[in-house]
Amino acid sequence: MGTRELKRFAQHPHTRRAGARFSGSHAIASSIMSVLSLAAAASWAGHTVPPVVSTAVNSLQDSSSWSGYGVTGNSFTDVQGTFTVPSIGAGSQCDKEMLSEWVGIDGLDNHDLIQAGISELMQGGCTQDDVVLYAWWEILPAPNTMISSIDVSPGDTISVHIYRWLRQTWEIRVADETTGQAFSVLEQYKGAAASAEWIVEAPTLTSTCNGTCPLAPYYPEIEFSNVGFSGNAQQLREITMYQAGSRVSTPSALYGTGSDFFTSYGN
Repeated sequence: MGTRELKRFAQHPHTRRAGARFSGSHAIASSIMSVLSLAAAASWAGHTVPPVVSTAVNSLQDSSSWSGYGVTGNSFTDVQGTFTVPSIGAGSQCDKEMLSEWVGIDGLDNHDLIQAGISELMQGGCTQDDVVLYAWWEILPAPNTMISSIDVSPGDTISVHIYRWLRQTWEIRVADETTGQAFSVLEQYKGAAASAEWIVEAPTLTSTCNGTCPLAPYYPEIEFSNVGFSGNAQQLREITMYQAGSRVSTPSALYGTGSDFFTSYGN
């Protein structure tokens, strides 16, 4: 089953322009025996993610909208990750090209999803002055909610932490580690909690793209670090994005303690 294409990018009046800081499955690996640790001991904002959850990399998956890593299983209660915000360039369809980086729970094999991250797109033109970035959180099926208290610029380091407080009450935390700005909110979430993800996405927007939007060219590589989760992990999926028959976003192998990777535009 391919990754699900998500609806996002309702227009919002408080997005920020860059330069103002203001300045499915195409192959299944037969059996990859090396066991990689995907969660390192880490703490953020007073909450500690349990250390070292290990699982085998045993699935390679292609998607028209996602690239990165996902872990499937059940009873996920906690996910975290840190990533760098890239710059985007103007491709051949700059009025439609978009990009998001996010951390979340659910969405790989179901229609649930709780997530938070950063989005980049061009509005009104195809120059660097037309690039807009903003932070957001989202619980499907509702549209995303922009986080107006965080001003994002290319090169910033963003941390996301989503975890269940009690029963169906979850906390979403987003912090710009570069500027020190942070946001948190408690929300009700009733999803299956059957996967955790660290993703670069080409969003789906019917009004603009009539489906999945072209991925905006991005540079440099997007570095994910301190990725971790709590839950019963059964399968680790490495996800590569293909559009129009070409590979457009590729994750590296996990490295370090197994809690770091990067994605590259193109091959």
